[in-house]
Amino acid sequence: MLSSQAGVMGSVIQPTTGLVGDLLVVGNNTSGQTGNGDTVSPQLSWLTTQTGVKAIAAGGEHTMALKENGDVYIVGHNFYAQTGNGDELSPQLSWILSQTGVKAIAAGRYHSLVLKENGDVYAVGQNYYGQTGNGDIVSPQLAWVLVQTDVSQISAGSYFSMVLKTNGDVYSVGINTNGQIGNGNTTTQLTWFLTQTGVQQISAGDEFATVLKTNGDVYAVGNNFSGQTGNGNTTTPQLSWVYSNITGVTDISAAGFHTMAITATGDVYGVGYNGAGNLGIGNTTSPQLTWQLGNTGVAQVSTGSIHTIILKDNGDVYTVGLNNYGQLSNGNTTDQSTWYLANTNVKALGEMSYVQISIILK
Repeated sequence: MLSSQAGVMGSVIQPTTGLVGDLLVVGNNTSGQTGNGDTVSPQLSWLTTQTGVKAIAAGGEHTMALKENGDVYIVGHNFYAQTGNGDELSPQLSWILSQTGVKAIAAGRYHSLVLKENGDVYAVGQNYYGQTGNGDIVSPQLAWVLVQTDVSQISAGSYFSMVLKTNGDVYSVGINTNGQIGNGNTTTQLTWFLTQTGVQQISAGDEFATVLKTNGDVYAVGNNFSGQTGNGNTTTPQLSWVYSNITGVTDISAAGFHTMAITATGDVYGVGYNGAGNLGIGNTTSPQLTWQLGNTGVAQVSTGSIHTIILKDNGDVYTVGLNNYGQLSNGNTTDQSTWYLANTNVKALGEMSYVQISIILK
């Protein structure tokens, strides 16, 4: 299993040593983000577009693949130079070699992050809100730029970024209209801000952020319009980090407007927006202000904008929620509030941002 640093926009999937497979993708392809060489959309059935891959991440309309040898390839929307190819010609319909010597990747809505083997973090793409972390708002950032060091995990929200340092400290940068930086205000943060300590996993959502502490507790900050922070109400913005009322957690994934968490027993819970049935609880009653049990025997969870994917212990993948681009892989575009068996014998899930596609490693 892969350890997920999730985020709506782009959390990271940290690869397990030796775990390599094919990249399969389904759903929205309006910018060529499936990597099939065209923009015919939707892609209603699973399509293999890369091989020899150990980690995958999908941003707003671009997709990243980390190869076994540390090379990073990117495809899709490039209006903000987020593929890292040095220009703004969009879409980028063929996979392009963008970085080397990489161990983890994260995709924001229109920016990309890579974590090098030596702990350095590089960023590229849209920077209107300082989300690359380079200290300014000159946009786009056309070339990969070094923005952090001594990092163990990365995660990209819609227009902000998070890093987890090797000592457990969390730093955030970028847009802060809903207090998602966790600095107690709503002013855009152009320099990296120390926002949390004692953390083992980070997950950046659309306009909110979550962290998993070393003791198994989950904390959240930012947009809470749908109760996605798990604090039991919809008061927004949530300007200070709040306990999310769940503990014993081993994996988190922050989506557009909902949050998913796996406990040590393999149970997956969800909280927040459920208007498309995306929590997997069999209905569309929304919001859900308390954590709801969605499934059992789960090894990994990943979230798109308003859909959810889980990988079961036996390698089965199930999808639920919004299906406007066929991202549930059920062959149509009808939403589902009950889990759909989408694939089998899967090795890991990809990390999805604010997207309408699904990506898996098989």
